[in-house]
Amino acid sequence: MSWFEAGRSSRFDTARARREDCCKGLSGRGDSGPCPGMGTTRTLFHLLTPLGLVTAAAAQTGFVASSVVTGADALTIRTGDLDEDGFPEALVAHGNGPKDALVLRNTAILSAACTFQSWTRVAPGDAIECAVADVEGSSAPDLIVLRSSGSIDVFVGPVLTPGTSLATSTAPISLLARDFDRDGDNDVLVLHANGGNTSYDTFVHNGLALQPAVTVAVGTGIPTAWTTGHFDPSSRTDLAITIHDGSGGRVELLQNVSIATPQFQSLATIPLASPFLPTGIAAADLDGNGHDDVAVTNALSPVVALAYHPGGPFTAPVPFSPATNVPIAGGAAPSAVVGADFDGNGYVDLAVSCHGSASVHALWNPGCGQLIGPNQTLLTPVTMQPVSLAVADLDGDDDPDLLAAGQGAQGANVDVFCNARTDDHCCHEMYAGIADSYGGGTETACPSAAMVALHPGPFVDFDSPAWDIRFGHTFTGLPANIRSARLVIRMQPNVSSSTDSLSLSLDGPSGFYGFGARLWELLPGGNGTLTLDLGNLPGGKNLLPMLSCQRKLDVYLQDDTQVDWMELHLTEVCPGSNPTLAFTHTPLIPGQTSQYTLTGTPSHVLAAYVFGSALGCVPLGSSGSLCVEPAHILIFDFPSGGVSTLDLPIPNSPGLLCLNLHCQGTMLAPPTLDTSCTISAYVTN
Repeated sequence: MSWFEAGRSSRFDTARARREDCCKGLSGRGDSGPCPGMGTTRTLFHLLTPLGLVTAAAAQTGFVASSVVTGADALTIRTGDLDEDGFPEALVAHGNGPKDALVLRNTAILSAACTFQSWTRVAPGDAIECAVADVEGSSAPDLIVLRSSGSIDVFVGPVLTPGTSLATSTAPISLLARDFDRDGDNDVLVLHANGGNTSYDTFVHNGLALQPAVTVAVGTGIPTAWTTGHFDPSSRTDLAITIHDGSGGRVELLQNVSIATPQFQSLATIPLASPFLPTGIAAADLDGNGHDDVAVTNALSPVVALAYHPGGPFTAPVPFSPATNVPIAGGAAPSAVVGADFDGNGYVDLAVSCHGSASVHALWNPGCGQLIGPNQTLLTPVTMQPVSLAVADLDGDDDPDLLAAGQGAQGANVDVFCNARTDDHCCHEMYAGIADSYGGGTETACPSAAMVALHPGPFVDFDSPAWDIRFGHTFTGLPANIRSARLVIRMQPNVSSSTDSLSLSLDGPSGFYGFGARLWELLPGGNGTLTLDLGNLPGGKNLLPMLSCQRKLDVYLQDDTQVDWMELHLTEVCPGSNPTLAFTHTPLIPGQTSQYTLTGTPSHVLAAYVFGSALGCVPLGSSGSLCVEPAHILIFDFPSGGVSTLDLPIPNSPGLLCLNLHCQGTMLAPPTLDTSCTISAYVTN
């Protein structure tokens, strides 16, 4: 499973909220205290023994390693926040000894580090995998345990008392729990091999309880692993299943076409060249084209096979590229693979466990279609032969950490690799339209040329009356290494219309958006403000690699929806320790003065303020919109360190159409300007 398809817990959202509060403080939208990871180096709490701190080339990433003794060999390890404290627990299914499910409580809330202690054991005898989701209707997360004897047992949160038990088909292998049919209730799917064939059970939640299984056949061959992903333009969650047949294997992709109940249909088949025994699979956007690719490990060779989604116009079957093998240096018998942005450059890296060599490897992704694999890191120490991996933010610092579990332990059964990145976070904020409650005249919206070409016909502006219309706006000038992105839209949608929809991130004139959803799904209550985490959209879709590669965000709405304003809040990892730029406005009004404050600056910082439409079209003004044409630049040198404040008059030129303001600061290293050290705020208004 990948970091993104597994979903992010409330703790991740809390960390993002803290960081975005800092961004709001920078933009003058509110006061905030010190920003974690911004302009300072985060402190590592060495309550764990720092074993094997390793650093990848061109990435400020290391891992603090520790181990947890569980007393038996592990079959699988998963994560989920059972006690709802914002820090996910580790869930281990044992293959020998008690053969039970062990819950390791996450104690990061006390230690500020990736630490665990034993909590409880359940389902002794034949537990093979766990999941966390509310399926009993208590609004608290439940523990779901899959048994090899053929059942799923639910332990009701928060005290984990025995609850529902439902029979599965024979030879179950793995389970997934999430809201597959988008009805607000979590469903459960169980993969199984029955008589050498692949099928899955669907346990539908009808709003009251999980219903008995409905079995769906997939095809011949023995399934070995599965994951969720996004392989079509919809917001629904698709499936990817690895199957072994004879000496080779394949990946079956199933498209989610759920209406009322979870339903899937064949989308594509990816062959895996012989000899190939697939053991693990991850799905994530590895090349930044906005569509999930797949990575599969091969127990018969030290490689991970990568197959890329082509993008372009959506067709079924999707013509995935032939799987290509990337060698795992020093590895033997790869057993599992997960994806996450471990180094914070905005692109999904891979972590691969190797049972035969008792090793875990990080494969770094340089992004935007560049080759994954030449740059690798061996994570040490590994205290067992790993068979399963899990990824989650274990310590609440907004960086993905890694768990490995396996067999033949030498004093430990779970290895914890706590991400110890020390980069700073930089905030970027962009605004479009004016918060004028759909009045005071319209403000210019600026759709990209590709969007206009795809949707022939007139586009409307902010505040324009909505009836059979097209609205589009494109945010340009995005940074290249986006860590998080939050889009806020104030609108009045027609939720009674099945045609009113939102589409994000067009991949070019081909017309394949990275994300799409009906507005009644996103705003079921009708009018209001929609806030979307672009790294974890409904259904789990992650658009961050696409935004980093395209350096823009297309927003398209149709066809009876009126839009008042939009905001895009971004963070990226700065290349070093940088000063912080605070930009205040209430709001920016032509003819008045806006104040800028630089804090934490060394001597000689240049602050550059660029006016004009050369930066793209984002309107501003108390009513209507204004423009400065052509663009011009004001540069100010702050010769002394500490805190410096500048009052900047906003030009007042009548008859102009729009005003765009770009704020950027760079450290001056006489006699040359160090352009690699861009400071934290980038505001376009």
